[in-house]
Amino acid sequence: MPAQVSEYDQRILDITRELCKGLGIANFNPFFVSWETTYSMRRGQVEFPVDECLLERNCVTLSAKMKNVLEADDWRPILASSLIFSKKFRTRIFGAIVSSFTLLLVLAIVLFAGLQILLPQSYTAMTRSGVSVTNPIGYYIAIPLDLGLVPLGTVIVALVYAKRLRVLADRKAADMVSATVFIATLQKIMDSKVQSGDRRGIFGRFVFVPLLPSLHARISKLRSYS
Repeated sequence: MPAQVSEYDQRILDITRELCKGLGIANFNPFFVSWETTYSMRRGQVEFPVDECLLERNCVTLSAKMKNVLEADDWRPILASSLIFSKKFRTRIFGAIVSSFTLLLVLAIVLFAGLQILLPQSYTAMTRSGVSVTNPIGYYIAIPLDLGLVPLGTVIVALVYAKRLRVLADRKAADMVSATVFIATLQKIMDSKVQSGDRRGIFGRFVFVPLLPSLHARISKLRSYS
């Protein structure tokens, strides 16, 4: 028998469904709210940000520290921003990853060929099995550069782009609920003096995405937007 949902939690679920309907999100229908002080990452337990909302398959996860600070309706802008970022912008993030990987891979191929032309001097190296292999110096320079360029470059591009989308999600949420309401909620969190938690975003329990702006930065950006 499913556990009884409190009136406070039920209101949050109702708000989430209202927002999903307004945003045209049909594949998310949570039936319970999880209140957490930490979340699990591969490196261990990390403090859950007080102004974050994690959307999982059947659950909305929020900061337990804010349960007695915010009214249920205060969560509306935070829920809206998270829905926009996690559900509406997901394909944009995936597209940025694919595009950056493809471009960097092409660049890596050009770099690999170009360095061997620019640095054609022969260099003989010994393999671990004791076999001598002779290649242009450019070959030995290009290999480590390419191995670092493609994965590291893709991650950097994805993080920078996702961070921008996080700010854009706040602005889109402000358009839905009004910047004044959004700022008021964030200000209430800030005024509570509760430690803000780990300022990294999360896209699922184990997937690392962008650094969250600070509470002050979120408020400042919304004020400049409004």
